[in-house]
Amino acid sequence: MRAWLSLSLSLLFVGGCGGTEAVPEESTGPRRVTLVTPSAATESDGVRLADGAIVAGGGDLSLYQAMVLSLSSPTPGSLCAKGTFSALGDVPTEVDTCPAGLTGSWEQRTYLSGATTHTTEQSSVIGLGLLVWNADHTALYRLRVIGDSYDGQGVSTATFDVEPVP
Repeated sequence: MRAWLSLSLSLLFVGGCGGTEAVPEESTGPRRVTLVTPSAATESDGVRLADGAIVAGGGDLSLYQAMVLSLSSPTPGSLCAKGTFSALGDVPTEVDTCPAGLTGSWEQRTYLSGATTHTTEQSSVIGLGLLVWNADHTALYRLRVIGDSYDGQGVSTATFDVEPVP
């Protein structure tokens, strides 16, 4: 079985009794996030990019298993692969070129590792740097993949550092 990351770049609105909760203040520093699927063909909880909180049933990014590990957005033109970098701060923030993408331009999906069983340390995309728009293309983030994994029980992970682009 192969796995893919579903990048659900949608705004999260949290409702409560009698009103809505305040949206957390945007963080300007990097965060490390790990998304985990509990088993094959299930979706992980999401991460809210603005503050790094793991959100059940929502968020801006989530991990999903299917054929291959990939980052995917509901909005075309949301992902720009920049290449491999040793640090998050090294990922370029120019929005005009995407040299590591399949088409060399902004895409809806970026592929990560293949469907073979592997650990995070064996990931083939360690250091991959991306620019990522949220679903409404109102906030831009830079992301650096720390690694991904796929185990024999169908559990996948993706770990990455992410920070907003000023």
